[in-house]
Amino acid sequence: GIEDLRERVGDIAAAICHDAPPAGEEGARCRQYQAIATPAYGLSKLAVNCYTQIVARDFPSIQCNAASPGFTNTGMCANYTGKRVPKEPALGASVFLPALFGAAGLPTQRTATFFKEASQPGTRPEDATCKAEGWVA
Repeated sequence: GIEDLRERVGDIAAAICHDAPPAGEEGARCRQYQAIATPAYGLSKLAVNCYTQIVARDFPSIQCNAASPGFTNTGMCANYTGKRVPKEPALGASVFLPALFGAAGLPTQRTATFFKEASQPGTRPEDATCKAEGWVA
């Protein structure tokens, strides 16, 4: 039941928070991303995406989508030391217009779709590209 689910999620969260990165080059790659303290954030993204898929599958008449702005320069990456360049917030936020309104500015009529902002850092928001992928079976 729900108590078993809570216990399992708690175990996963504890493992994420306490696991040390591996040694060597792989560990160095892991540590550069650990400068962003996000174990709970990653777990919350998993939960929201799973719940979105459940709602989209169980209620197909409701438009239910998910959107990802990608790696965006917010307060969460203030201590980030890796080589990956974050996108500016306006570029990351550009994914929400197509997810909500489609390319023509009208309601998208798509449901059970994952929208991802797919532009490279430095792209002007008006030149942004968005990828849409169906992901509910």
